[in-house]
Amino acid sequence: MGTYWDLDALRDLYLEDSWILDVVARPGIVELTADFVLLESHPLYRTPAAGEQYCYQRGTLRFAGVRSLSWEHQSEVCPAVDATGERDYGSIDTLDRSADTFTLIGDFGRMVIDAPEPSVELRSGRRGP
Repeated sequence: MGTYWDLDALRDLYLEDSWILDVVARPGIVELTADFVLLESHPLYRTPAAGEQYCYQRGTLRFAGVRSLSWEHQSEVCPAVDATGERDYGSIDTLDRSADTFTLIGDFGRMVIDAPEPSVELRSGRRGP
C-alpha cells in the first residue's frame, strides 16, 4: 500500500491541513475542490502572508476514469463554516493507494475509488482560509 506523497500529482502537497470545500461525484469522475497546502518544494510555493500558517492554493483533486466508487458516512457530513462564511468539509486525513484503488478518509466520510492516478489542477491567484 502506498501513500499520497508517492503520487506525482500530490507529491508537493500536504493534504492533512488542506481544506476540502466541495466534493462532486458523477459517473466516471470524482472531484474534490480544496484550498491545498503547498510544500516548499512546489513550484507555486510562496512564503505565507501575515496570519497564514501555510501557503494555500485553491484547486481540484480529480479522479477521472472512475470504475467504481464507494462513499460511506456521507449522510453524517456537516460542513464547518469559517470566518469568511465559506463552508468546508475538513481535511483529507488519509489517502492510501493499493494498485488502482484509492482510499480517502476525512470529515467528508470514507471514499474508496477504483480509478487511474488522480490529477490536481491549481487555480491562479492566491487562495486560503
